[in-house]
Amino acid sequence: MTQQEPPPKPIVFSTHALQRMRERGTREEDIREAIRIGQREPAQRGLFLYRLNLGTGCKFCKTSKVL
Repeated sequence: MTQQEPPPKPIVFSTHALQRMRERGTREEDIREAIRIGQREPAQRGLFLYRLNLGTGCKFCKTSKVL
């Protein structure tokens, strides 16, 4: 019997994050994709930065620790 991977944790955006996405013209779908498959890098205050080149420049987002 093989052990299945647990389902991914849901991605929930704060009101502030949604506001910043609107200001930057970034879609939620792009941020979700960056978190899912982007390059993860350490950021300030124990956060991570996720980078993903979407062909229109480098899009990125910061999120809390994802375990």
